[in-house]
Amino acid sequence: MRLFSGLNAADARRELIRVGRNAPSPEEVERLRRWATVKVTAPLGWGPFVAAFRDEILDVVGDPERGSALVVFRAGNAAALAERLGAGSGGGPLLGDLRALIARYLRDGWRLTLPGGGVLVLDRPVLMGVVNVTPDSFSDGGRFLDPERAASQALALHEAGAAIVDLGAESTRPGAEAVPAEAEWARLEPVLERLVDVPGLVLSVDTYKADVARRCLERGAHLVNDISGLTLDPELADVAAEHGSPLVLMHIQGRPRTMQEQPCYDDLMAEVMAFLERQGEAARRAGVAQLVFDPGIGFGKTLDHNLELLRRLGELRALGVPLLLGPSRKSFIGKMTGAGPAERLPGTIAAVLQGMRAGARVFRVHDVAEVHQAMRVWAAMGDGAKNGIFMQGR
Repeated sequence: MRLFSGLNAADARRELIRVGRNAPSPEEVERLRRWATVKVTAPLGWGPFVAAFRDEILDVVGDPERGSALVVFRAGNAAALAERLGAGSGGGPLLGDLRALIARYLRDGWRLTLPGGGVLVLDRPVLMGVVNVTPDSFSDGGRFLDPERAASQALALHEAGAAIVDLGAESTRPGAEAVPAEAEWARLEPVLERLVDVPGLVLSVDTYKADVARRCLERGAHLVNDISGLTLDPELADVAAEHGSPLVLMHIQGRPRTMQEQPCYDDLMAEVMAFLERQGEAARRAGVAQLVFDPGIGFGKTLDHNLELLRRLGELRALGVPLLLGPSRKSFIGKMTGAGPAERLPGTIAAVLQGMRAGARVFRVHDVAEVHQAMRVWAAMGDGAKNGIFMQGR
């Protein structure tokens, strides 16, 4: 069972075709774009479902008893729909699954316990500042190889509004070569030792290597940000579990060196969600209790893929964990505007505000002060679309 958020006309037409409506009408497309929609993919007690929602159901496309179907509701918002579902366990498996789906979608607050006893509160969006201790990162490679300069940048980002600083010592730009673990640790260790005692600063390490993550956590880091989603070193989950560290799992297609060589998806959102669910379960089996999911903007995606991910980001809220978004200075902005990495702040801000609208909780950015200001103004104005799909219609 899936819900949809942020569909455009092409998305809606594609989903209608997937459930057997081969020539969708403009009215059907608009209905799917405008109203709350859930995709049912198994015969889970359709009769009680129809009986319970005979006044709310606007359309049913497909055959929910034999295959996939799209169920379109008249619902003002997710909370009202959940209330109509009721708090009890009645209504059959389908209603129970829908209750659970909406509960996951509605959740917007988390408290992540950090190694050493600290807590990262995600009741509202927070910023993760980027410090690349590398010679070859796409945006700031070489600027912060000196440990003192890297630590000063981290402190400046924290002062500017970053709750988290993400330290990376291996470039993951397209075509980048892997860095040996010893070299990665040699870059990180002197920076960590300058930052671990800073009050209120949450230190994240951008690594996919279990050995590097272990050393960083032992040295005082608080969480691990794995761009490979455990595909490059599954033992990383064991390390995070051993230290009680939250673990960020990002979706990637392929490896950094080859990920932009003709990335292709049959169903982008379904495949990203399935990857995150699968790798999240692997982490939980290893004992990781606290996860954050990142859809991986720019990691094995074309321009159209990145735009669809941003547009439909709210769908990932149904996974029930906080979302991290990292659009900062990415090449998709340059492909749209012709701007180089240093001139992509306006596009970055636009992507961050869309992420806020969709319910993401952590934003990984280079330009902390500027993005922080934009977020504060956006939040002060109030976000009437906070609940995504269900705020449309009446």
